[in-house]
Amino acid sequence: MKKISLLELIVIGVGTLAVCFTISKFVLCKFNMQTDFLSASATLFAATLAYKLFNDWRQQFKAEMIERLKDRLFTNFKNMEAIYSQLCVSVDQNRFGTPNDNDLLKTSLLAEKVNDNIDVLIVDFDFYEKIIIQYKFESLIQIFPQEVKINLKKIAVNLFCGHIEVTRVSQYITELGKYIDENNDFLEALKHKKQVNEDMQKILLKLIDEQKGH
Repeated sequence: MKKISLLELIVIGVGTLAVCFTISKFVLCKFNMQTDFLSASATLFAATLAYKLFNDWRQQFKAEMIERLKDRLFTNFKNMEAIYSQLCVSVDQNRFGTPNDNDLLKTSLLAEKVNDNIDVLIVDFDFYEKIIIQYKFESLIQIFPQEVKINLKKIAVNLFCGHIEVTRVSQYITELGKYIDENNDFLEALKHKKQVNEDMQKILLKLIDEQKGH
């Protein structure tokens, strides 16, 4: 949380004292009533200080929440990349070689792992989308979460193997290899990863500027 400087404390203190003194004089002149403007000043000073500290805390919390989400999205994207790379190697080995049942099963399990990772990413992007709407960050965004989720779901649908019968696993891997060769969905996902990271950096820089009072 940003610390309040001595100058800020003096400005707030003098400002609240001046306001309360002015109100006290007005009440005395208008209604002929004496008021304890020093007590009122102390109360207003405490309330103003608490409000400022709360706003600073809220900005800090918002920035930390977005930074944690950014790190989590980046980590999950990297995990998906690693598993997808293993999947591509396994698919190539199995469709061009002479795989046994265990090799085929390993490939289908890797596809399921990619899909599991996609599920986690989609949940995080749901949360990211709510943050953008809640705090009105739309003007800072080049790629919206909805577009990223659509692409991820497209990958998940094409990798989905469900409850494949052993006799059909070989056919599934052939079709999977064809999808990997002919579609750029995963390359699009990597492009989205870069764009999302840039967007979240812009959001964080904006929040830092707001904390500094720019």
